[in-house]
Formats: sequence, C-alpha cells, structure tokens
Amino acid sequence: TGEIAGGYDCSGAVSHVLREAGLLGGSMPSSGFRRYGEAGEGEWITLYAQKGHVFLVVAGLRFDTGWTGAPEGPRWTTRPRPGKGALLRHPRGL
Repeated sequence: TGEIAGGYDCSGAVSHVLREAGLLGGSMPSSGFRRYGEAGEGEWITLYAQKGHVFLVVAGLRFDTGWTGAPEGPRWTTRPRPGKGALLRHPRGL
C-alpha cells in the first residue's frame, strides 16, 4: 500500500525517511525544512517545505501525509500535488 506506520504528522514522516537514509540526525518541525540542505530541486530528492507542511519526492515518488487518494497518513504515491508557495530544498549532493 505504500504506507508506513501511522502516527506521524508531515514533519515526523519526512524526518523519519531522511533519518533512516542517514540524511538527518534527528527530527525537525515543518518550518525547519525551509532551511534544510541546499536550495532548489535536487537530482534525486526534493523537499517541498510550505508554511505548516512538508513533503518530499524521491526519484519521482512523492512521500506525503495527504493528497494521496487514500486515508490520511504517511505513504508513497505517484499522484501529483500542487507545490504552490513551497520552498524547494534538497540534501547536499542528491
């Protein structure tokens, strides 16, 4: 289903993925991702940090807690989501 364990909000879910990939030392709130890594779209990973929400795209798959066409909760999807107002950030080198 593309779902991970429930109970994560957007920033907790993104923090979990980045932490497990060795790209984040702990967790941060969604506003912290507006300063994460480097500015702009990444080659493999792009974070979309909006005021009060964050999601990421890894190799074309979006990881998000909403706009997935399924019940709320963190999951992977190929469905697009508007990124209006988001700052795009990416891990250095990715």
